Amino acid sequence: MKTVNLSIPGKEAFIEECEAIKKKQMSDSCDNGLFYFDAERLQTMFAEHIKQYGIPVKITRGWAHYLTNGGGRAVHSHTTVTGLYYLKIPENSSKMWFEDTKEVVEPVEDDFMIFEANRPHGITNHEGDTIRWAVAFECEKIGQ
Repeated sequence: MKTVNLSIPGKEAFIEECEAIKKKQMSDSCDNGLFYFDAERLQTMFAEHIKQYGIPVKITRGWAHYLTNGGGRAVHSHTTVTGLYYLKIPENSSKMWFEDTKEVVEPVEDDFMIFEANRPHGITNHEGDTIRWAVAFECEKIGQ
């Protein structure tokens, strides 16, 4: 799968913001969860990533997703084109896999990718000692 490896502006502050929201909104016993961010904010945050990736998209909905030790995500799909950015990836982090091709994506911090709608995918259980953070978004292609 094609990726662009590029850190986001203000990455450490964004991670701190995500951790603060998690602490405020989620129980410590939750091994996975997500919360939404403004689509326009994410569009600005990932503008250079989208440009370098070469598929012009408009973000319509986006969220930060976390996994703690033992957390994973069952197979699911999205009805629109989907983007993913690996924000913070510790050792022994879970992997994403696509059900249709059996392709396994090894997460690399700061990797950014876009994949087509309705591609069933899941996330293996996280075995790391620290939180794994990703930012995902649904989007529509523009200018094509």
